[in-house]
Amino acid sequence: MNRLVKSLAAALFVLSGIGAAVSAPAGTAAGVDPEAEINSTGSVRTLVVGEDVFLGDLIRTGTGGSAQILFDDGTKLVVGPGSALKIEDYLLRGDGSAGKMVIGALAGTFRFVTGHAEKDRYRIDTPSGTIGIRGTEFDFVVDGPKSTRVLMYSGTTELCARTGECSELSEACELGEMGKGVSTSLGQANALDRAERKALRRLFVYGATQQPLVSSFRLKQASSCLLSPLPFSPGFFKTHGKRAPTQVAADGKGTASPTSTPSGVVAPAPAPAPVPEPEGGDCAGHSDHNPGNSQNCSH
Repeated sequence: MNRLVKSLAAALFVLSGIGAAVSAPAGTAAGVDPEAEINSTGSVRTLVVGEDVFLGDLIRTGTGGSAQILFDDGTKLVVGPGSALKIEDYLLRGDGSAGKMVIGALAGTFRFVTGHAEKDRYRIDTPSGTIGIRGTEFDFVVDGPKSTRVLMYSGTTELCARTGECSELSEACELGEMGKGVSTSLGQANALDRAERKALRRLFVYGATQQPLVSSFRLKQASSCLLSPLPFSPGFFKTHGKRAPTQVAADGKGTASPTSTPSGVVAPAPAPAPVPEPEGGDCAGHSDHNPGNSQNCSH
């Protein structure tokens, strides 16, 4: 009888250990704005800071919501306003077997920063294709099955459309898109004109302002891609940064003289350099806790 009891106790101990492994969390919510919920095993609840997330969880945010998830391997994931994604697989599954980190991004705006695992173990699936990740920091926007756009900050990604056509993004501020069976690089976002960058800031809300994010989720490179660059041409300082020529006065002291045209008419002084656009671009001054509405770029 004692032997039977001991055997049952041992079996229960093993089963409880397996149950604990299966329920081991994949990560934790490091930052949450209102209107964020999590669907775990059919049970929907409001997501709060400090709450664990698990393999299979579905995270949704309203137009005023967002969630910042820190995974156990150091991966950082931001689910922006009006977005939805599912944690399809994780690096270490509940049964102890090795997996991949697979995120199913259904729609919305996101930020992704890889953790410490092997770089080929990360993948993001979207309705328009797959983002293969090679040690990377980037924002991406999923417009349902229509398209997926990626804005690179560092590292390399490979965008593969459903047809199998792929393109590689490896430059800082490089913009890529896949959709309708096509995958392509759209060039450097910081080389676009003011109106084009303004339009992109409405999509990549964290490229416009990182104020709503926890400090560890902010990226240094992000501010240089969609905000206005310095309004100086490459040769500006060569033509405007020189000192005015000097002439020797009767007392032997050098004084600055105005620049003259060949006709002898004094040329006007160069116009003052335009003031660079503040961080946040056209959106500066409209920040609040809702990154979807804080970028009032239409005004």
